[in-house]
Amino acid sequence: MIELIAIIILFASIFGMTIILFRKLPVLEGISSSEISQESLSFEIRQKVLNLFTSFFSKLSIEKTLHKLLLKFRILVLKTENKTSKALENLKKKEIEKEEKDNDDYWNELKKAKKR
Repeated sequence: MIELIAIIILFASIFGMTIILFRKLPVLEGISSSEISQESLSFEIRQKVLNLFTSFFSKLSIEKTLHKLLLKFRILVLKTENKTSKALENLKKKEIEKEEKDNDDYWNELKKAKKR
């Protein structure tokens, strides 16, 4: 069923393209080949792309690009340093808490030993 629908659509499309081609054939014959070759679409596209690239790269400055890159790298380093310092602070706090807990246990053990 799906194949039948696809085949019908294919033939209808081909039929429509042939009708359009026969209607536009006199207009296409009237255009000379020199007009087509001078103003070809690919030539125009190449020229526009080339103009875009030249205008983009003429505005591009190596110093500005390097400056931006170094600023972004500096920001990345500062963020990394900040996260590292926070991690070190957390480790130090945990170590101090652990020592205090161990100290409390030590004194509690001494008190228990005195009572015995």
